[in-house]
Amino acid sequence: MAAIDATASESLGQIREGPMKKVYGIVGTQRSGSNYVCSGLRSVKGLGDPREYFSPVHIHEEGKLVQSKEDAVSFAHELIAAVPEEESFAFKLHYLQFFENFLSKGIDLETAFPDIKIIFLRRSDIIQQAVSLWKAELTQVWVDGMEAQREPHYNFGEIRSRYFDLKIHDLMWERYLASRNLSFLNLIYEDLQGNEQKFFYNLLSFLGCADRFSDLKKPDLIKQANEQSIQWGNRFRNEYRNCLSDQNTAMWISRCRRWNAESLGEDPSIWRGY
Repeated sequence: MAAIDATASESLGQIREGPMKKVYGIVGTQRSGSNYVCSGLRSVKGLGDPREYFSPVHIHEEGKLVQSKEDAVSFAHELIAAVPEEESFAFKLHYLQFFENFLSKGIDLETAFPDIKIIFLRRSDIIQQAVSLWKAELTQVWVDGMEAQREPHYNFGEIRSRYFDLKIHDLMWERYLASRNLSFLNLIYEDLQGNEQKFFYNLLSFLGCADRFSDLKKPDLIKQANEQSIQWGNRFRNEYRNCLSDQNTAMWISRCRRWNAESLGEDPSIWRGY
């Protein structure tokens, strides 16, 4: 792991000297249902405003300088300091954002955020997650209500690439959390279906806020998956089964079978070089 640079080290010292605030992070991959979960958490008083603060797009929208992203610890300190004492600081973080802003600079989550509580959110149906990611990238519609920039189209190769990326990034989160001996709450997005109250009650209990469950409001976000998404997912499954002789697919399947968390390393793109 890379050594922590001088600027980051100074920022870490500032965080330790300041008042300790409750911090929790929702980690995972894109299109894992985090927008829905975060929307529910925002309705509970004191649980903060979990967003992708370490995404370049979000930093730009918030009027932050590009250099804030280059020194993620200083930026984290600014964000935590701006939160009222009675509130938690909350964020969500995809693996690529984590690698770029923290891990590649030798900064661990618990170093940047002392006493952090981690929620590992993922989907069991990674094919539909990959379809969702491909459609969102094409249309630039990431949450309900946004205007589509272009019409989506099916592409087996693009969905396959995202399918394997998402699988690998989930595995890298598993490896990282295990290597740091960090306690975390493991949540599967599909468990929300028909069990929403239990899902959020377990989440609030983990955060030590089960007594605020009555404050929780059902998120008003509309699920973006539609009949087209389901059809694309089924089409991908059929084509995937029928193309095992395809060189790229066979290579990726072979690699996923023999990979394990110890052999992946920390770089989220290293597997493409195998």
